[in-house]
Amino acid sequence: METAGSSHSDYHNFVVNSPVRFRDVGVYGTLPGTANCIDPARSRVPLYLVHQAAYDWTVRWLGGEEPPPMPSPISVTDFSTNPVTLARDSFGIAEGGIRLADVTLPIALNTGWNTGGKPPTSDSTCQQTGTYIPFGQATLKALCRNHGSYVSKVAGATNANVRDGFILEEDGETIKDEAAESSVGH
Repeated sequence: METAGSSHSDYHNFVVNSPVRFRDVGVYGTLPGTANCIDPARSRVPLYLVHQAAYDWTVRWLGGEEPPPMPSPISVTDFSTNPVTLARDSFGIAEGGIRLADVTLPIALNTGWNTGGKPPTSDSTCQQTGTYIPFGQATLKALCRNHGSYVSKVAGATNANVRDGFILEEDGETIKDEAAESSVGH
């Protein structure tokens, strides 16, 4: 399930896996920000929530219920490039795919790709971490006029994702609670 703005090794992956990686091999992995990578690393799109819903659907499907929903794929404009060239919206976020609130009402540029690594970090290590660049206040104001507007738009996008089966209802409630507690739009 392609999820716009997500990456193979996102921020959640870093937070969950870094302590174990450090314990076992003595390194934390690619750090968020620009310490290791050319672009600020570690997309914040919560891909793991889509995975949780996919696991839930798989269990139900194997139990004889209907198969999981299939979203539209990420829109590709050129397959001959490496990586392929994606269609992007006005904020630089990939079009198509599952569109969580983080890309429906973005507060940052989240992508699935990073330009590359700063030596000694390899390009491929950074490329899979994606990019995360917070928007400035002017862009945030243009996207939502106040906190209530932001919370309402996040709730709408999240409710649609729950209805479409791309995230679980309890995860949707967490997303909406976090939006209500955020400082966006204040």
